[in-house]
Amino acid sequence: MKYGYARVSTADQKHDLQVDALQAVRCEEIVQEVMSGAKQLVLRDALLSRLTEGDELVVWRLDRLGRSTLDVLEQLEDLQRRGIRFITLEGSFDTQTAMGKAMLTIMASLAELERETLRERVKSGLEAARRRGAELGRRRSLNASQREQIVSWRAAGQSWRQIQQLLGGPNKVSIRTLQRAVRPQ
Repeated sequence: MKYGYARVSTADQKHDLQVDALQAVRCEEIVQEVMSGAKQLVLRDALLSRLTEGDELVVWRLDRLGRSTLDVLEQLEDLQRRGIRFITLEGSFDTQTAMGKAMLTIMASLAELERETLRERVKSGLEAARRRGAELGRRRSLNASQREQIVSWRAAGQSWRQIQQLLGGPNKVSIRTLQRAVRPQ
């Protein structure tokens, strides 16, 4: 049986281009996953475990199978050992040929290089933003004046539950959030 695997990294991306290409080569089943290649690819792993000797796995591009060279090479080795053909549509790599095997190894390395380069750029950008004084991460649920007010209420003897009610109740702010808000940083 011919299986297709399509993956996008975020929910705002679409599988359409990959799915169209996989349908054009007549994949009988296409598994679509939304997950960064850096994370555990649950649907990919489930698909790979179902494949049996004589099956074919088709992906649009090699980096859709996985981003780490080691991960991709391990998957390819496992597929080859089990008698499963692997094909990428972009670049037309086919693990049944010596050239296809060599090119897949090179392309897997390049995909990992691309991912590491992106990671370095993001890290550098975050460091530059911190140096400029930008607040990074999740937006605080309580502003500075609210945090000061909580400290005053606590000093005046108010309980956490009373403060929670003063700020709008449990649906507005949790007691744990109140405690974290006044914890020294």
